[in-house]
Amino acid sequence: MTCSQPATPARNVRERRKPRFRLIARLEPLEGRALLTASGVTFYTPPLTDLLKAARNRQSILAAGFNRMVGSLRTQIESQVNLAAYPAVPTGEVVRVVDQEVAGFEAASRRYFAGPAPGLNRLLQLQGQSLRYEIRTAQVESNDGLPVVGLAAGATLSPYLGPSISTFNVYAFNSRSGAAAEFQQSAFLSVQELALSRKLWPRGTPPEEYLIRSLQAQTGLNTMIHTMENPGSVYYAAGNPFRTPGPGANAAAAAVVTSMARAFKFDMQLATTQQPRIHRVVTNATARLVRRVNAAQSSGNFLGILQGAASQFDAALVGRRGLFGPKGAFGRLVIQPPEVPNPLAVDYANTFAELQYTQELTATPTVFYRYVGSSTNSPQGVFLTPTKFQTGSQAVAALAIDQSWFPPPNTAAYMVTVTLPASTRNYVGLAGPFYGGIFRRNPNPAQYPGGAIQVVVNSQDRSINYSTPQKTGT
Repeated sequence: MTCSQPATPARNVRERRKPRFRLIARLEPLEGRALLTASGVTFYTPPLTDLLKAARNRQSILAAGFNRMVGSLRTQIESQVNLAAYPAVPTGEVVRVVDQEVAGFEAASRRYFAGPAPGLNRLLQLQGQSLRYEIRTAQVESNDGLPVVGLAAGATLSPYLGPSISTFNVYAFNSRSGAAAEFQQSAFLSVQELALSRKLWPRGTPPEEYLIRSLQAQTGLNTMIHTMENPGSVYYAAGNPFRTPGPGANAAAAAVVTSMARAFKFDMQLATTQQPRIHRVVTNATARLVRRVNAAQSSGNFLGILQGAASQFDAALVGRRGLFGPKGAFGRLVIQPPEVPNPLAVDYANTFAELQYTQELTATPTVFYRYVGSSTNSPQGVFLTPTKFQTGSQAVAALAIDQSWFPPPNTAAYMVTVTLPASTRNYVGLAGPFYGGIFRRNPNPAQYPGGAIQVVVNSQDRSINYSTPQKTGT
């Protein structure tokens, strides 16, 4: 994979519907010595002249270079394949585009930065690897008929991540089209999160974000274990290799775990170049996990070995004395998720400020509100609030509704009245703020401060009554 020659400096462009700067590099005209691959996908290097000049003058280009290259990667991936399209673009096409764009991105990074800015080059290589394996993990899970449990799983599973972590059962899709659509959403959101607004930053990542990412990895492992324990009884029945225990199921499980572990490792390594202890523990824990699971494929006790490897992984990272656990070196600096009878999956807990919420039961029929972007949106949903906002913009800010979420964005232009009957389980806390940024965390999430009361419910509970959407403020 090759790349085109950089020209003039890029411009910062504020994208109309984004709450933060999205760095879009002006692409150069295709030169006569066309650098397209055989299948027509390439990465075009954004203008780098100003950055290379600064590097030669011994000025730091770490943040500017990372932002520009990663912003360009995201833009080019989205221009090659419409990740938001329905019916879904074939999963193989998405993976092909990402693989080839990332290969060109990595080659360009080595070519221009390995000499003058080796630290930047290393970060860019890790960025490429984390995105590549995140998409591949989603593809493997989708092809095997599993729910997609990746970075963006909280948005793609309805209503919760998995039975071993979640309070409620995973909604069971009954067709391969459901798996394809789920992959599509996960792919889109992974590109958004890894190449537009990371949750783990090369600089300034708070300790709680390491805990959250590790809990997400734990959820993926537990979902895989649950699948192996209950062959054919969960998720997509058609085409699921786990319906029949044996070498085929073992190999499929090992492939999922390996890809998942590598995506986790590269994502964490990118954010821990200044945290050698975290870097070392994560690298060792993922290496042990992958080694044990792959060595056990032909074993008659594959499930037991997988369970043991997952327990060892958990103990190193999120167990009581694990690095991010309650008594761990970094975990004791973090407010841990609450101890409630039926805890939420981490992706839902993470929407509450400081991961804090309470588990409650309604004493009487209780009215809440849900905000959606259009009158044609489904009124059902997980997130509610007791607050009746007068405008959509008020709801967006107070509930921290990210406008870069799966398109079209939820502008909260319409309100749904939701009635929970007595004895309905729900989870209550404050909506957490939304932080953006690619290289480092935005210090002030002024557009998405959160702070409103947020309620999470099981949207598949048929006893909950949802009205038709009405204009917000009416």
